[in-house]
Amino acid sequence: MRTTLLLAAACLLALGDRCLGARILAAVPTPSISHQLPLRTVLLELARRGHQVTFITTHPVHATIANYTEVDLSESYRNFIENFDLNELPDATSPVAFFQMLLDGARYGCQFQFGLTLMKEFLKLEQKYDVFIIEKFGFTCYYGLAHKLGSPPLIGYTSLGATSLIRKTFGSPINPSYIPDYNLGYTDHMTFWQRLYNAYILLRSLDIGQRVLYAREEEELRKYSGPNPPTLREIDHNFSLMLVNNHFSVSYPVPNTPNIVELTGLHIQKERKPLPKDVGDFLDGARDGVVYFSLGSNVRSTAMPPERVRAFLDAFAGIPQRVLWKWEADRLPGRPGNVMTAKWLPQQDVLAHPNVRLFITQGGLQSWNEAAYFSVPVIGIPFLGDQIYNVEKMVGLGVGRRLDLEDVTKDSVMEAIQTVLEDKSYQENMKRFSAIYREHQSTSLERAVWWVEYVIRHQGAPHLRSAALDLHWWQLLLLDVIAFILAVGATVALVLYKLSRWLFSWLTRPSKLKKHRITAPIPYGPGYDIYFSKLSEGSVHGSMPTGSPYNSAYFQKLYIILLIWLLCTTSHICKVQSTYTFKLFKMNRDVRDFLDSARDGVVYFSLGSNVQSSAMPPETVRAFLDAFAGIPQRVLWKWEADGLPGQLGNVMTAKWLPQQDVLGECADAVRCNGPLGCRAYQENMKRFSVVYREHQGTPLQRAVWWVEYVIRHQGAPHLRSAALDLHWWQLLLLDVIAFILAVAAVAAFVL
Repeated sequence: MRTTLLLAAACLLALGDRCLGARILAAVPTPSISHQLPLRTVLLELARRGHQVTFITTHPVHATIANYTEVDLSESYRNFIENFDLNELPDATSPVAFFQMLLDGARYGCQFQFGLTLMKEFLKLEQKYDVFIIEKFGFTCYYGLAHKLGSPPLIGYTSLGATSLIRKTFGSPINPSYIPDYNLGYTDHMTFWQRLYNAYILLRSLDIGQRVLYAREEEELRKYSGPNPPTLREIDHNFSLMLVNNHFSVSYPVPNTPNIVELTGLHIQKERKPLPKDVGDFLDGARDGVVYFSLGSNVRSTAMPPERVRAFLDAFAGIPQRVLWKWEADRLPGRPGNVMTAKWLPQQDVLAHPNVRLFITQGGLQSWNEAAYFSVPVIGIPFLGDQIYNVEKMVGLGVGRRLDLEDVTKDSVMEAIQTVLEDKSYQENMKRFSAIYREHQSTSLERAVWWVEYVIRHQGAPHLRSAALDLHWWQLLLLDVIAFILAVGATVALVLYKLSRWLFSWLTRPSKLKKHRITAPIPYGPGYDIYFSKLSEGSVHGSMPTGSPYNSAYFQKLYIILLIWLLCTTSHICKVQSTYTFKLFKMNRDVRDFLDSARDGVVYFSLGSNVQSSAMPPETVRAFLDAFAGIPQRVLWKWEADGLPGQLGNVMTAKWLPQQDVLGECADAVRCNGPLGCRAYQENMKRFSVVYREHQGTPLQRAVWWVEYVIRHQGAPHLRSAALDLHWWQLLLLDVIAFILAVAAVAAFVL
């Protein structure tokens, strides 16, 4: 209880009003309910915790909720339905065409939404907010709105996975050798040709982003921003946080910076509601089980070609199971007796019914989440966007089959249904996967709320920003370093070549050949400083003279540093700190008295457990003593020997000290004040200590949870990065680059 009160007091003193209810603005301009639901769940929880929340949404709840206000943009949704048909969009599965379509649709959406009366009334209020949560989906007008509202800290949000373009704006790696584009049907284990095309799509997308998003949309930004806005690129690269409603459990492990927070299944409701009576009776009476068929909220079954609808009906007529079909029209011509249709269905409650044995879905992320949560095997019919990506993940996990719309016939539908229903491995695989998924889903809402409040408490949390965002692309790829090394290597090679030619010509002169005998050097002998012999695949052993800066210990340290760097770039490496902050040791009475009576403060001096102060050179020890003699503070020195020659009156030594107790209930020196006589150091350390203590929170519990997680899931092989299965030249795309250069060379030769 005392600790809780102290923490609360520290929070109030350090953070002031930011510990109390904050003003939060959020906007999800995409006119789709699946985009709205996850963030709405987070916002309602924030409102329940006392924050004042305003949500700009195309799907308002039309209910009075404490601390929660909505700006109704539902006219935008009706306009979208009337003017766009996703079933008829050309090249809907082409990543480049889809990206271009999103940008064009976002521009149209901005013009329509900012022209609505309710939006204009909201803008007249000119309120200030502590944070602004924006859907990152191409709507640059809301970037302009952020500037107009005083540039509060920005949090990005996506109801889908974080694309490479989004991850790039946070400084995360976007290596196309093992990170597939969300609009492609590739897994993280790609063939050469898939990696080639994946790299091409990434470069094309980056090019469109540069030419269209950061060039053409710059003018659009100024329409909504007010005077003197920052550039679109500056805004896009300075988001404090990214909430991603997708998770490696339903996707693939990829390296993320700490400010990209993966969540999943935020919209899934824990409590079940009664089904409509006719639907409930239909499901309850299905002795052979039920096939549930829905293409989601954006793709309509009624828009499918008549021959495809007929193929589904013929297939359904030939199976013993009942079929519940989300059909958006009043009637379905030729409907068999075992088929029931409805314009809308409570999907989560339907999937939770024990008689539902198969889910035919378009592969949307939220449908995929719900199938995983309720452990229902699937047949995926992808149409656009990330649906093909999700369906391929289902197939790879062995929990479903893929069926393309153009391949739909009576036989193909029946074969897919019978395979999934009769092969028990699909149900068993889904049960195993559901157990994994539920573990991560259960904590997603709590993590989302914690991170939003974290950004508010720390005024944008600028310490989360990656330094990668401040590098040019050639610096990020180390091309300048590589060019320098190649230049130095080429220069050395040229000098050696010239020198060897001169030496050869000098030695082979007739006068020299008469006086000298040339003997080839042996491979190894006393005259050599180093000899390398192969020990095993990929390893060498060096024998070097003592004192060399290139001895084997140096290479071991370099190897460890590189290994840590590589490990820290994978999403599943747990970041655990200060797990050794245990109950403090009781301090010796003499040490306590020494500290308590220090009117001018104490300097604590310790070199840790591995480096001994007593092993320092005598002149260095003397320098410390001379310095300590000139300060009014007392000095507590961890000195491992029995005596300290020349010890001063203000210096006390001990072979061992309870460091945490000495530092005053701090996790090592991190939480304590900085150098004396400079308020800036102390103030900076106090601010940093607040940040550090939040993350230190429960590291031991996290460590234990992850250990048990690996045990529960038998090694958790789903955490393994596909990068580990690539050769180094594949990881660096050197084979792809070599192929492109070879093709270019052949083309140049032929032409």
